[in-house]
Amino acid sequence: MPPYRPYDGYLRKIILALDIGSSRSGAAYSILEGGEVPSIHICSFPGQDDDDDPRTPSTICYTDDGHPVDYAPAAQGNVRQVSFMKALLEAEARGDSVDEHLPNGKSAVQVLGDFVKYLVSCTRSYFIQAHRNGLSNAHELWDRLSTRMVVVLSHPSHWGHREQDALRRAVIAAGLVPDTAEGLQRIHLVTEEEAILYHFVSTEASNIDPGINITAVDAGHEAVNIATHSVDRTHPIASTLVAGPDRLPAGSVEINLRARELIEAKLGNHPVANPEYVDDALKSFEELVKYDFANPDYSYTIPFGPPDLNDAEQGIHSGRVTLQSHEIVSLFEPTLRGIINTVLEQIDSTDERSGSVYLVGGLGSSPYLYDQLRLGLASRYRVYVHRPEDFKNTVAPGALAHFIEHLASTRKTKFAYGTGTFAKFDPADPEHVSRQHRCRAHPSGWKVIPDAFRMLIPRGVNVEDDEETSVTMTVEAIDPSGLTRMSSDILCYMGDNNDPRWMDEEPEKYVRLCTVQADTSNVHREVKSGIKGFYFVQEYRVVLIGGPKNMRAQLSWMENVRELLLTKISEL
Repeated sequence: MPPYRPYDGYLRKIILALDIGSSRSGAAYSILEGGEVPSIHICSFPGQDDDDDPRTPSTICYTDDGHPVDYAPAAQGNVRQVSFMKALLEAEARGDSVDEHLPNGKSAVQVLGDFVKYLVSCTRSYFIQAHRNGLSNAHELWDRLSTRMVVVLSHPSHWGHREQDALRRAVIAAGLVPDTAEGLQRIHLVTEEEAILYHFVSTEASNIDPGINITAVDAGHEAVNIATHSVDRTHPIASTLVAGPDRLPAGSVEINLRARELIEAKLGNHPVANPEYVDDALKSFEELVKYDFANPDYSYTIPFGPPDLNDAEQGIHSGRVTLQSHEIVSLFEPTLRGIINTVLEQIDSTDERSGSVYLVGGLGSSPYLYDQLRLGLASRYRVYVHRPEDFKNTVAPGALAHFIEHLASTRKTKFAYGTGTFAKFDPADPEHVSRQHRCRAHPSGWKVIPDAFRMLIPRGVNVEDDEETSVTMTVEAIDPSGLTRMSSDILCYMGDNNDPRWMDEEPEKYVRLCTVQADTSNVHREVKSGIKGFYFVQEYRVVLIGGPKNMRAQLSWMENVRELLLTKISEL
């Protein structure tokens, strides 16, 4: 990666990025010191036997009483093994029951919190070991700086507010940050596709011109995630999501399922077609074929049983079975075709017919997938497929680089955001007339209708990370004591109406993200005369800053001729 700009802060701090994957998880960190150029350190984990992949298995084992005892696939059956933690977190956030997959008394948030705690513990050990010669008392430095550690978390692009909030709560459960507004400000979210994009752009910045489209293809264990961004500038980097994201349930596990069906069919009714031998054959396919197969004319013979097993009719010789080249191709074909079609559809939906595809993820290491993807895309457009040397571990360093560089990205909103308010009654408006029975009188004498929605950010628009939108609210009261505290709910409308105005229509589509409150007891109030005498008026602004991933909500008001702000990180 190119050198970053020197850190212009004055507080020394650690930035920790965590990538919690379906099958493997990684971590990266950086020490920020005033005036120094940050560098990214990739953490390696205990017991790793793959020199090309420093990540650790995404597995945690529990005793019967819910105590974590190991962080690798269990070798014995007297522990409760939990994998696919993010999938469980996603299901729990949707309200689905996942208790059967969890240890007694544990939620998915708590399990992920335990795993995050383990990742951080390993990162601390790596930090102390890696810096023992360059930093005196490295363990003391980590312990001191961890009290203000910033945590950067990557997550699938299809995750919504509930899943993102659950991810934040897992970090809090791990004890990395306190459950306070200050603690929430130390948690930053970035989609996996954005992290991959940044990893590519920062690596290839000298070869990228503004306006180019980059399609990130993250071929992982459970799924293939694809998103296309347009690079607006490279110094500093800014991008706009122009197509996707799309999620294909066609990851590595789907190829394994097809391979199992093939193996079972090849073994047929032979006595060796038992679960143990099928599992062994599938393991051989995983280790010897899936990530080695490149030539569509080459067949593989894989071991699955003892050498005295022979059956010429079934193609079994010395405990081995042959997978013909066309059979192996058939295992990859649905996944490959799905990726090519989705990338082409995303390219077709933009104005740019050339660009780059960045292939990462464990399945991305397949030479056959890589070669066929290049050929399939080149047949239509001038698209170049890139695969980094560290394709298995791009998300954590990319997410960290995203934070260090303060990547100014533009995200398209999936939903509308705003706040609830009163609408001044308009007898010429049919929607108002239909709600006339709900009118109430304000001290000013105006009739108002409750449950109106005041939209600040429409759905389907691009929002910069630092973009600010606001709306002015007016509150009336006969007694000034009723104006000593102001509050507003920040709402998300998740329906299809492009101009939502009333919360009594589709009430189930309005979700409260957070409530922002402020003490306004010292704020100047205007005194006015109404139909019932004098009353008091106070104005304040509801402010939203940033896009949907790390949105901040504020109240602002004038006090002593200056604007004051109260900020809350919204629970998106």
